[in-house]
Amino acid sequence: CKQLSGNMQDNPYISRLLSSMETPGRRINTQHLNITNLADTTGTIIKANTYKDNYVVLSIWASWHPESRIMQDSLQANIKRFAKESVKFVNVSLDSDRDLWLNAIREDSLGGIHLCDFKGWNGAFIQTTSANDLPKNFVLNHTGKILVSDMWGKKLDNFLDKQLTQWKELKARQKKTENNRKKRR
Repeated sequence: CKQLSGNMQDNPYISRLLSSMETPGRRINTQHLNITNLADTTGTIIKANTYKDNYVVLSIWASWHPESRIMQDSLQANIKRFAKESVKFVNVSLDSDRDLWLNAIREDSLGGIHLCDFKGWNGAFIQTTSANDLPKNFVLNHTGKILVSDMWGKKLDNFLDKQLTQWKELKARQKKTENNRKKRR
Protein backbone atom coordinates (compact mmCIF):
# COMPACT_ATOMS: atom_id res chain seq x y z
CA CYS A 1 0.00 0.00 0.00
CA LYS A 2 2.90 2.40 0.72
CA GLN A 3 4.13 2.17 -2.87
CA LEU A 4 0.80 3.34 -4.35
CA SER A 5 0.20 6.99 -5.11
CA GLY A 6 -3.09 8.60 -4.12
CA ASN A 7 -4.36 8.40 -7.72
CA MET A 8 -3.51 4.73 -8.08
CA GLN A 9 -4.83 3.73 -4.66
CA ASP A 10 -8.06 5.62 -5.31
CA ASN A 11 -8.83 3.55 -8.39
CA PRO A 12 -12.14 1.76 -7.56
CA TYR A 13 -10.71 -1.67 -8.36
CA ILE A 14 -7.62 -1.06 -6.21
CA SER A 15 -9.79 0.38 -3.41
CA ARG A 16 -11.99 -2.73 -3.32
CA LEU A 17 -8.91 -4.94 -3.36
CA LEU A 18 -7.26 -3.00 -0.53
CA SER A 19 -10.42 -2.99 1.58
CA SER A 20 -10.60 -6.76 1.33
CA MET A 21 -7.00 -7.20 2.49
CA GLU A 22 -5.79 -7.23 6.08
CA THR A 23 -2.89 -4.77 6.24
CA PRO A 24 -0.35 -5.82 8.89
CA GLY A 25 0.12 -3.17 11.55
CA ARG A 26 -2.79 -1.06 10.35
CA ARG A 27 -4.93 -0.16 13.33
CA ILE A 28 -8.54 0.45 12.37
CA ASN A 29 -10.53 2.37 14.92
CA THR A 30 -14.21 2.10 14.09
CA GLN A 31 -15.47 3.65 17.32
CA HIS A 32 -13.58 6.93 17.75
CA LEU A 33 -11.47 9.21 15.57
CA ASN A 34 -8.85 11.61 16.83
CA ILE A 35 -7.98 14.49 14.52
CA THR A 36 -5.22 15.96 16.65
CA ASN A 37 -1.70 16.46 15.35
CA LEU A 38 -2.91 17.57 11.92
CA ALA A 39 -2.05 21.07 10.71
CA ASP A 40 -4.55 23.59 9.38
CA THR A 41 -3.98 25.94 6.41
CA THR A 42 -1.82 28.25 8.56
CA GLY A 43 0.33 25.38 9.84
CA THR A 44 -1.26 25.41 13.31
CA ILE A 45 -1.45 21.94 14.88
CA ILE A 46 -4.91 20.98 16.16
CA LYS A 47 -5.03 20.34 19.93
CA ALA A 48 -6.94 17.49 21.58
CA ASN A 49 -9.73 19.64 23.04
CA THR A 50 -10.26 21.91 20.01
CA TYR A 51 -13.69 20.49 19.15
CA LYS A 52 -14.82 19.52 22.64
CA ASP A 53 -18.61 19.78 23.11
CA ASN A 54 -19.20 19.95 19.35
CA TYR A 55 -20.43 17.53 16.76
CA VAL A 56 -17.87 17.16 13.99
CA VAL A 57 -18.59 16.36 10.37
CA LEU A 58 -15.26 14.96 9.26
CA SER A 59 -14.84 14.82 5.49
CA ILE A 60 -11.88 13.09 3.85
CA TRP A 61 -10.98 14.32 0.38
CA ALA A 62 -8.09 15.20 -1.96
CA SER A 63 -7.51 17.95 -4.50
CA TRP A 64 -6.59 15.35 -7.14
CA HIS A 65 -9.89 13.45 -6.71
CA PRO A 66 -12.76 15.10 -8.68
CA GLU A 67 -15.63 13.30 -6.92
CA SER A 68 -14.35 14.22 -3.47
CA ARG A 69 -14.07 17.86 -4.55
CA ILE A 70 -17.69 17.75 -5.69
CA MET A 71 -18.75 16.27 -2.34
CA GLN A 72 -16.73 18.96 -0.52
CA ASP A 73 -18.69 21.53 -2.50
CA SER A 74 -21.98 19.81 -1.56
CA LEU A 75 -21.15 20.33 2.14
CA GLN A 76 -21.11 24.12 1.76
CA ALA A 77 -24.90 24.39 2.27
CA ASN A 78 -24.60 22.26 5.44
CA ILE A 79 -21.76 24.46 6.69
CA LYS A 80 -23.86 27.61 6.25
CA ARG A 81 -26.96 26.03 7.78
CA PHE A 82 -25.18 24.91 10.97
CA ALA A 83 -22.84 27.91 11.32
CA LYS A 84 -24.41 29.01 14.63
CA GLU A 85 -24.77 25.51 16.07
CA SER A 86 -22.35 23.24 17.93
CA VAL A 87 -21.27 21.58 14.69
CA LYS A 88 -17.80 21.89 13.17
CA PHE A 89 -17.02 20.86 9.62
CA VAL A 90 -13.49 19.51 9.45
CA ASN A 91 -11.98 18.52 6.12
CA VAL A 92 -8.94 16.24 6.11
CA SER A 93 -7.09 16.13 2.82
CA LEU A 94 -4.98 13.27 1.51
CA ASP A 95 -2.88 15.65 -0.53
CA SER A 96 0.90 15.49 -0.52
CA ASP A 97 1.45 18.88 -2.18
CA ARG A 98 0.63 21.92 -0.01
CA ASP A 99 0.22 24.31 -2.95
CA LEU A 100 -2.23 22.05 -4.81
CA TRP A 101 -4.22 21.61 -1.56
CA LEU A 102 -4.40 25.34 -0.84
CA ASN A 103 -5.27 26.14 -4.48
CA ALA A 104 -8.16 23.64 -4.44
CA ILE A 105 -9.55 25.15 -1.22
CA ARG A 106 -9.30 28.64 -2.73
CA GLU A 107 -10.60 27.69 -6.21
CA ASP A 108 -13.59 25.79 -4.82
CA SER A 109 -14.26 28.40 -2.07
CA LEU A 110 -14.44 25.61 0.48
CA GLY A 111 -15.60 26.51 3.97
CA GLY A 112 -15.00 24.71 7.23
CA ILE A 113 -11.71 23.82 8.82
CA HIS A 114 -9.07 22.26 6.55
CA LEU A 115 -6.36 19.91 7.82
CA CYS A 116 -3.60 17.95 6.10
CA ASP A 117 -0.39 16.11 7.03
CA PHE A 118 0.79 15.87 3.38
CA LYS A 119 1.42 12.14 3.63
CA GLY A 120 -1.55 11.03 1.53
CA TRP A 121 -2.77 7.51 2.24
CA ASN A 122 0.29 6.92 4.45
CA GLY A 123 -0.55 9.61 7.03
CA ALA A 124 -1.00 8.62 10.66
CA PHE A 125 -4.61 9.86 10.80
CA ILE A 126 -5.85 8.03 7.69
CA GLN A 127 -4.21 4.82 8.93
CA THR A 128 -6.52 4.90 11.99
CA THR A 129 -9.68 5.07 9.89
CA SER A 130 -11.63 2.56 7.88
CA ALA A 131 -11.33 4.80 4.79
CA ASN A 132 -10.06 2.98 1.72
CA ASP A 133 -11.60 5.21 -0.92
CA LEU A 134 -12.79 8.75 -1.51
CA PRO A 135 -14.92 10.63 -0.76
CA LYS A 136 -15.55 9.59 2.83
CA ASN A 137 -17.13 11.32 5.79
CA PHE A 138 -17.93 10.61 9.40
CA VAL A 139 -20.16 12.36 11.92
CA LEU A 140 -18.57 12.37 15.37
CA ASN A 141 -20.30 13.24 18.61
CA HIS A 142 -18.83 15.55 21.27
CA THR A 143 -16.50 12.77 22.50
CA GLY A 144 -15.20 11.84 19.03
CA LYS A 145 -17.33 8.71 18.76
CA ILE A 146 -18.38 7.86 15.21
CA LEU A 147 -22.16 8.08 14.88
CA VAL A 148 -22.53 7.53 11.12
CA SER A 149 -20.47 7.63 7.96
CA ASP A 150 -21.03 8.57 4.34
CA MET A 151 -24.03 10.80 4.96
CA TRP A 152 -24.40 13.82 2.70
CA GLY A 153 -26.91 16.56 1.80
CA LYS A 154 -30.42 16.57 3.23
CA LYS A 155 -29.89 13.29 5.11
CA LEU A 156 -26.94 14.90 6.88
CA ASP A 157 -29.09 17.97 7.71
CA ASN A 158 -31.84 15.81 9.20
CA PHE A 159 -29.39 13.70 11.18
CA LEU A 160 -27.63 16.73 12.64
CA ASP A 161 -30.97 18.36 13.50
CA LYS A 162 -31.98 15.26 15.44
CA GLN A 163 -28.63 14.98 17.22
CA LEU A 164 -28.59 18.66 18.19
CA THR A 165 -32.15 18.49 19.51
CA GLN A 166 -31.28 15.47 21.67
CA TRP A 167 -28.05 17.15 22.85
CA LYS A 168 -29.90 20.34 23.83
CA GLU A 169 -32.57 18.33 25.68
CA LEU A 170 -29.87 16.42 27.56
CA LYS A 171 -28.06 19.64 28.49
CA ALA A 172 -31.36 21.18 29.71
CA ARG A 173 -32.07 18.11 31.88
CA GLN A 174 -28.55 18.22 33.30
CA LYS A 175 -28.89 21.90 34.09
CA LYS A 176 -32.27 21.34 35.76
CA THR A 177 -30.82 18.49 37.86
CA GLU A 178 -27.89 20.67 38.89
CA ASN A 179 -30.20 23.56 39.83
CA ASN A 180 -32.34 21.19 41.93
CA ARG A 181 -29.21 19.97 43.73
CA LYS A 182 -28.15 23.53 44.49
CA LYS A 183 -31.61 24.36 45.89
CA ARG A 184 -31.48 21.35 48.26
CA ARG A 185 -28.13 22.42 49.73
